[in-house]
Amino acid sequence: MPRRIWLGVAMLAAACGSASAAEDAAKVFVDHCSACHQKHGEGTPNLAPPLVSPILKASVARGEADYAAKVVVNGLSGKIDINGRPFISAMPARVELSDAQVAAVVAYVLKDLNGLNVKPSDLPDAARVAQLRKAPVSHAELRRIRQGLE
Repeated sequence: MPRRIWLGVAMLAAACGSASAAEDAAKVFVDHCSACHQKHGEGTPNLAPPLVSPILKASVARGEADYAAKVVVNGLSGKIDINGRPFISAMPARVELSDAQVAAVVAYVLKDLNGLNVKPSDLPDAARVAQLRKAPVSHAELRRIRQGLE
């Protein structure tokens, strides 16, 4: 009997941990991203592109889910076009976010905002984000990657 109780407690803790992680990701998004990208990821005209985006959907479909994490850790500036609308962005690298926070917010944007059914193994985790930080990508290179996803 005690073994079953401990198993139940462990399962409950795991379930609560998952909900807490999702809530934490949403909070990170609200605290660090929504001022420019808006609460539901719709973006700000001429400033911040929408994060509910065919570009991000294409990145996942093509096995390039790292693209979003690369933008978060490196920032992105310059002109980009979305659905014929120009954006002159100046997003700084989000150095204040931990690797785990970057991984969580990327998962939130892809899964929650874009409604993608993405397996956790297809998303960058904190260890992958740490690797991405060690290999900086220029804004020009990020814009080139983005063009390839259009």
